[in-house]
Amino acid sequence: MTILTSFVYGQNVNLSVLKSKKWLTQSATSAKPIDLNRKGTLSTDVLSQSPFCITDDIFIFKDKGVFIKDDNQYDCPSLQKSNGSWKILGKDTLSIKLDKESDFINFKIMKLDQSRLILLANMPFLPNGVDITYEFKAK
Repeated sequence: MTILTSFVYGQNVNLSVLKSKKWLTQSATSAKPIDLNRKGTLSTDVLSQSPFCITDDIFIFKDKGVFIKDDNQYDCPSLQKSNGSWKILGKDTLSIKLDKESDFINFKIMKLDQSRLILLANMPFLPNGVDITYEFKAK
């Protein structure tokens, strides 16, 4: 049996790599400039327009589809840690439900290896449903 040590878009996902790490938020970049915080400035840097407390979030993928989002060092009031669920759809789609009340969000896995996780998703709640690329570093 061959175990993949890295993932390239279009291949099967190596779940052991995904589950063996904690994934620290590094960046979130929109495909086109947006004014997420409604302050009148367009930018592709989504994190710079987001509440400071989400800029260092950690994503944890556990067995049996348990998903944990940890606020890490910068706590968001009333959010801090949330438990949801996750699943793989097809070869390269990671579907995450952030908590019990939210819907699943589907992310294309663009890269997954021992040090990085890169996800791409269309966010319909943003102006014109813009694509966002999220990059995480293994912790």
